[in-house]
Amino acid sequence: MIVTSRLFSVLLCLTITWTRATPTESTSSSTLRYIAGDDLNSIIQGMTYDDLSVFHLGSDGVLRTFANNLTVLDYHQLDVGQVQKLASEQAAQYQASGSEVPASLTQLAESPVDGRLTVDINALMNPDDKPNVTPITGTTPRSVDLENLFERQVVCPGVPGCMSLADCTPYNCFACFYPSGPPWGTCFLSGN
Repeated sequence: MIVTSRLFSVLLCLTITWTRATPTESTSSSTLRYIAGDDLNSIIQGMTYDDLSVFHLGSDGVLRTFANNLTVLDYHQLDVGQVQKLASEQAAQYQASGSEVPASLTQLAESPVDGRLTVDINALMNPDDKPNVTPITGTTPRSVDLENLFERQVVCPGVPGCMSLADCTPYNCFACFYPSGPPWGTCFLSGN
């Protein structure tokens, strides 16, 4: 009886120790954002990002999105299988494009890294390894100058009185039409 109770105590202690060392979906930490399964696309599509964001799989097994200024927008911890699958898929894309596969990506694909063990909010939001990108400064092709956007446009008025095209261009008109013949015409937009 004593042997049985001691054996039970040892097994209980081992179970508790193993449970603490192996994170699960039911971990109550508010920083754990783990979704079980092989569907990485649903994880990626559910993450917060913007037009200039970069997705980055860190050496800690955490998939993050970074803003243009390299601050973390969102993160998801991945299990060992998810890390290896995503790293392998990324390595295959590098190889297909003829680019050299980064050593860090090869290491992630081959070694057991469990992102669920990273639960410290500082480590999640301020990782040591960040993507190697140059932040964009200035204007982008989609940028709009607000002063020009609200500036009143001068529209071709169709007013008579032009003698040549030079009389029409200040009004954004690109044709001087002579309905009764020269010398007096009317400014119009061209037919193009």
